[in-house]
Amino acid sequence: MGSSVATTEPGKRRRIPIWGLALALLLLGVSPAEAQMGLGLEGGWSSQRDAGAARVLAFGDLGDPLHPVEGWTLQHFLELSLSRLKAEDGGDVLYGTGLRLGARNSLAALPRLFLELGVGPVLLSEEKLGSTDLGSNLQFRSHVGFGGYLDGPRRLSLAYRFSHTSNAGLGSPNPGINFHAVRFGFRF
Repeated sequence: MGSSVATTEPGKRRRIPIWGLALALLLLGVSPAEAQMGLGLEGGWSSQRDAGAARVLAFGDLGDPLHPVEGWTLQHFLELSLSRLKAEDGGDVLYGTGLRLGARNSLAALPRLFLELGVGPVLLSEEKLGSTDLGSNLQFRSHVGFGGYLDGPRRLSLAYRFSHTSNAGLGSPNPGINFHAVRFGFRF
């Protein structure tokens, strides 16, 4: 209940929590009732490591949008992800969960379009993806992206994201892995 199970070694299992988004929002002083919550699906590929990624996302906006410059809207968000990474060279599958803090920027002249960026930790079920040793189960993922809202009330969105995941030098080796991804989101 409230968690996903990932295999870490043959015969052993580790629980990866999926209730972290609500807890993180509460710790930041934002009640889930105040946050614009949503769910998303993301699929992507790595051109350098022959790997694919599929993610289920839960996200929530943090507070009211900011207007740092006239005509600009900046919205902070928190995103929890459950990932499945598959290496094409060995067929290995990794599972992971991550928490990311991000910001999304819209212009008044183009209110349906946005730019976004985010960064946060990722915990993987294994240190290897196919023949690539990632150096640690603890990784950090950052992304930049752009997208658009598909409807008037901004409930449906479609975005492209470029992300980089690495262990930030906490483990050795630290090869990193880049992904191109498409994300579909739905806000409640």
